[in-house]
Amino acid sequence: MSRETLGRALPRRVILAAGGTGGHMFPAQALARELLGRGLEVALITDRRGGGFGPDLPQVETHRISAGALAGRGAFGKLKGAVVDDKTLLQLRDKYGPSDFLRLAQAQELQPLSNELLRKVNAAFRKRGADPIYINGLLDSLEGGASEREVATITLRNIGPIVLPRIIERIATTNNPKRLTAMGSALVDFGGPAVPALIAALDADVPRVQTTAQTALGMIGSRDAVPYLWYFAFNTKLTPASRMAAAGALSRILKTRVSELRKTAPVSVSRELARVALQHFRREYKWNTGPDRNVEVWSWTGSGATGTVVKKRVAPRIARELVIIHHPQKPLSYAAQLLIGILEEELNAAAAALQAHIITG
Repeated sequence: MSRETLGRALPRRVILAAGGTGGHMFPAQALARELLGRGLEVALITDRRGGGFGPDLPQVETHRISAGALAGRGAFGKLKGAVVDDKTLLQLRDKYGPSDFLRLAQAQELQPLSNELLRKVNAAFRKRGADPIYINGLLDSLEGGASEREVATITLRNIGPIVLPRIIERIATTNNPKRLTAMGSALVDFGGPAVPALIAALDADVPRVQTTAQTALGMIGSRDAVPYLWYFAFNTKLTPASRMAAAGALSRILKTRVSELRKTAPVSVSRELARVALQHFRREYKWNTGPDRNVEVWSWTGSGATGTVVKKRVAPRIARELVIIHHPQKPLSYAAQLLIGILEEELNAAAAALQAHIITG
């Protein structure tokens, strides 16, 4: 690259940030002098301690800001021993984001104050996350402009799966295509943490909830959903829309064409569902237990526009019973229903053939 080309590629204005002691200011001054010598404009952002470059480099535009150490004289230090309300904490979190608070908590020189601040911020955030008015406002923003949608999506994801029931409620109560698209996209944006709730939503008695959940599961790509999607893709008693959505989801997850999926024998699908159920019967299924030794289980509750998914924490023994005995999403029930449907179709076909034979003699 020629010197002329290099000159055009460089920015015409460089902003330096330095403050405090000479150990910061002297290197910045040397760099500024070199940049000026190359024909670039230079500006300096510093604090009252740094001052500026003085008469040596009068052509450097200087801006002074209020700054200080995180611990001690700065804003972070002022929080020590102060009573800060939830509103202020949430304003700080919304302004700087959760990652900044996490980095503060991990800084050894700021502990234990930083850990306590992070705990308070998280507690205030969870409390706000349970406020239906606040959540509804975020869900409304999903239907707004691009920047509004982005902020709402990130905030909802940070709040966590606690908002999933409200998203699914909106799907159950609307026919508006724009709203359905916005809510479906929000479910996909949650990724893996939304999968258990989406599997529970497959038991909804509202077709658009089922198809939205199936499509979202396919977009997320979780193999945990495969046994449940098999049932919907192969059950001829279900609506064509539900079967198509499930087949499309399986196609994405298994990375194969829908036409190839259709070649799978329904009996093989039923056998696979039965295998999953037997894992629970034989206690071979490994639950992810938490510190309380309980597991998280999602289920569908209510009906129609009043229905949604709910989450509860129960012992593994109770969870096993919910899956294979009581809960509608039990794989063994799906397997049995699918087998019954297959047998009915075969019996009907055999009866029709026999009737035709008798008539034609």
